[in-house]
Amino acid sequence: MAKKTIDFTDVNDYEKVPEGKYVVYVNDMEETTSKNDNSMYKTKFKVAQGEQQGNTIFDNLMLTKSAAWRIRDFLTACGFDVPKKKIEVDFEQCLGKMIKITVEHQEDSDFVNVTDFEEIEDEDSVDIDSDDALDAPF
Repeated sequence: MAKKTIDFTDVNDYEKVPEGKYVVYVNDMEETTSKNDNSMYKTKFKVAQGEQQGNTIFDNLMLTKSAAWRIRDFLTACGFDVPKKKIEVDFEQCLGKMIKITVEHQEDSDFVNVTDFEEIEDEDSVDIDSDDALDAPF
C-alpha cells in the first residue's frame, strides 16, 4: 500500500453534539452493507442552526424488516407519504431536506443515537440567520 502525506495541523478533535433536538439538512446518504451483511444507508446530517451549526451528525438507516419503522419515520420527516404497502424508495430525493432529529448519547461511546425524526412543516418558520446559514447541500 502506498504512503500518503496528510496535514493534521488544523484538525480538531471529534466532539459529539450534546443530546437534544436539532434542525438539520440531510447532507449525504451512502448505500452500503453492514458488518452483518444487511443493506443500509450511512446518513450524514448537517446542523442548520444554533451553537452546533455546521457540525455533522451520523446515523445508519438499516434496510431491514425490524428497522422499517425508522425508515418510515425518516421518510415522513422528509415530507413523503408512506403507505402501508411495499414501495420503491428513491433516497436521493431526501438529500437537502430540512428535518428535525433527536440525538441521545450512547453510554461509554463516542457515538450518538438519532432516536427520532420529525417533519418541519414550514421551513420559513425556522430561525436561521441568513448571514450564518450553512451552505445547504443542494
